[in-house]
Amino acid sequence: RSDLYYRINGLTVTLPAITLSEPSHITFRVYVTDDLPQPRTVQYAFSGGTQEHALPAGVLAQLPAEETILSGNDVTPSAAFAPVRDGAGEWTFSGWSPESVTLSDSDVLFTGTWVWTALPVYHVSYTFVSGSPGHTLPDGVLAKLPEPTTALQGDTVTAPTEFRAFHMTQGTWRFSGWDSGSRKVSGGDIAFVGEWR
Repeated sequence: RSDLYYRINGLTVTLPAITLSEPSHITFRVYVTDDLPQPRTVQYAFSGGTQEHALPAGVLAQLPAEETILSGNDVTPSAAFAPVRDGAGEWTFSGWSPESVTLSDSDVLFTGTWVWTALPVYHVSYTFVSGSPGHTLPDGVLAKLPEPTTALQGDTVTAPTEFRAFHMTQGTWRFSGWDSGSRKVSGGDIAFVGEWR
């Protein structure tokens, strides 16, 4: 008989035409593969790529949430993460493993690596100048000069402003202010200049 067919779970299976000289019994085995897209779980994890440094909360807070995506789709996680300051250094995202996946018959876990790098250290210095022409700053004023310090890239440094007046028989010296009250470290040393009158 030709054009013999069966319906199996909504699928139509057509059997091949067979011609026999005498009656016979034939058994067909049909194997059906379900190739419809199936939901797959996509998970994300972060790991630290620098020994002796644990990932801080600011990094872990950026971990993407678990997703359910249909098989057959390409998944490439975003690598757009903000760097995170941690002590004297900064964490930056260096990449995912694997970088990209085409979902098939299993779930997938992407592992992102972060690397800690020490921030550059810059010098912060202070200088006093006289704002009164013809008058040189006395040693008593110069003794109030703040000690030089250091600061890291990205730090905001605020110069001290509380200085007591210095009294002399000829008059009194008073602090009138810095050329800038605070500055952000951006690739170089910082020098504050304070004026006395």
